[in-house]
Amino acid sequence: GILNAPQWSAVFDAFRDVFDGRKSISYQAGRYTLLLPGDPTATAQPNGDGFASLNVSKAGRVSASGMLADGTKFSESATLSKEGMWPFYTPLYGNQGSLFSWVAFTNSPTADLAGDLSWIRPAQTRSKYFSGGFTNLLSVTGSAYVRPPRRATIMDMTDANLTFAGGALSQSFVNSIALDSNSRVFNQSSNGLQMSFSLATGTFSGRAQDPSTGQRFPFKGVVLQKANSGSGFFLESGLSGNVSLQPTQ
Repeated sequence: GILNAPQWSAVFDAFRDVFDGRKSISYQAGRYTLLLPGDPTATAQPNGDGFASLNVSKAGRVSASGMLADGTKFSESATLSKEGMWPFYTPLYGNQGSLFSWVAFTNSPTADLAGDLSWIRPAQTRSKYFSGGFTNLLSVTGSAYVRPPRRATIMDMTDANLTFAGGALSQSFVNSIALDSNSRVFNQSSNGLQMSFSLATGTFSGRAQDPSTGQRFPFKGVVLQKANSGSGFFLESGLSGNVSLQPTQ
């Protein structure tokens, strides 16, 4: 149908809630990771990628928690439709902004989740990051996540490159890393780096050293097992940069 108001109108859809977790079990049940890509060319918006970890119950209940590339934490819960559509909505910034999307569970060669998401951040003059606000439309992507068994890496890689770009960096840089059989990370580059994975959720975090300035900064992100890659963000000097994890070619 259509909702009408004096200054706007909106189309709405409604879907049946059919999963009960007993007789009708959601085929999407399981854990997933989700990536909210930034814009690497933007100056007034994050270059980095936000992320989330989510769980779908047998009754089709989605519970998600994550962090946007401006450092904002969020959580969301909803129920899947019969067709596997997730009505993703969460208010932000004191109910002055929001995230919203229809996210579809799919089965493409590189992703298990996809959708177009609107991210609205209002102007906040006292904010340390992006005080002018923005409205961003981005295409989210996600992957099923399976916690690795003992002596198995979190992704299909043992040697990888961790690339830092954008934000307040004067130039991008790459750290070469190695993963052992328990997914512990070992820095192979001369500049400092500490990094670890959360095997329960598929997220990662750490601190990196900018080789140009010697300054250290924290970073966070998530892995996408189906794409065999990872991505996230770092915040420095009021800007948001991108961190990307790729296997060494």
